[in-house]
Amino acid sequence: MNELENNSLDFLKNLPIPDLIKQNAITALSKGISKLITSATDIPVAHLDGKAKLIRARTDAEVKLIEAAANAAAELFKTNNELANRALYNYGRRIIEGQVNKDKIAFKTVNQLNSTYIEEDAKESIDNDWITIFWNLSETKSAEDVQEILAKILSKEIIKPRSVSPNTLQLLSVLTSDLGNSFSRLCNLSIDDNSSCFVIHPHVFHFQNIGPLSDYDVSYNDLFELDGAGLIRNAETIMFNYAVDPDSIFEKINYAGIPAELNVAGKQLRLIQFTKSGKELRNLISLKENKKYTTTLLEKYGDAFRISQE
Repeated sequence: MNELENNSLDFLKNLPIPDLIKQNAITALSKGISKLITSATDIPVAHLDGKAKLIRARTDAEVKLIEAAANAAAELFKTNNELANRALYNYGRRIIEGQVNKDKIAFKTVNQLNSTYIEEDAKESIDNDWITIFWNLSETKSAEDVQEILAKILSKEIIKPRSVSPNTLQLLSVLTSDLGNSFSRLCNLSIDDNSSCFVIHPHVFHFQNIGPLSDYDVSYNDLFELDGAGLIRNAETIMFNYAVDPDSIFEKINYAGIPAELNVAGKQLRLIQFTKSGKELRNLISLKENKKYTTTLLEKYGDAFRISQE
């Protein structure tokens, strides 16, 4: 292990976080990146820029190295020199681009850990197979917003292992910026009651299970895409009839990231339900209440839904 890597591990060891979480961080980050960050203010811009330059510019030394390796490969396999040259260069480019992506996500993860209030230590160590799946996925993601989500996922798993399932990681392999934006808009209408996550659909057509949400920035196409990606159970709603209960009380819920209360006794609701993976991702992204949708909920279900005054 070189001096820079030693310094990097020292930085992680000095983070003000509990011991097992600290060890989880070292395990997770050291497996994914070649050089860890040496201080909270020492953003590895030069490190990343250097790698980016390797992608954009091929110096004389690099050209000679690639040509020599290509010649050797061509001789070994009795194949075309130019073909071997291109294959070797493209392979190296993919490796470098993948490492840049992983380094950026690692840096964002350290920032997450540094800014997160942690009440207690982890109960178990982070799973090595989970880490492998995570970094294999991360090297393919260059979009800034997707990298932010991945950093939140890794920091959450470091703090509380088994918070994010491998299935959710696999689902992220198809997550693009456009799909992520569609999901965020739906999440801004969503409710998490601890056991499940859903959207109350206020405009379902009569005798049908679907209706427009375009007034709240969610299109039919958004719902179909999210259904296909496995983030919601179905683009269509499911109708729930809740029994009347004179002893029912308002339950605390999370509505679009803010505290609210819900009492569904005696109500008939049409719900768009999130999958387990959708629920896990929903609770990792930054949510913003859709004021127009809130007004609709209060007008239609004001006796069952209210924003907490805490």
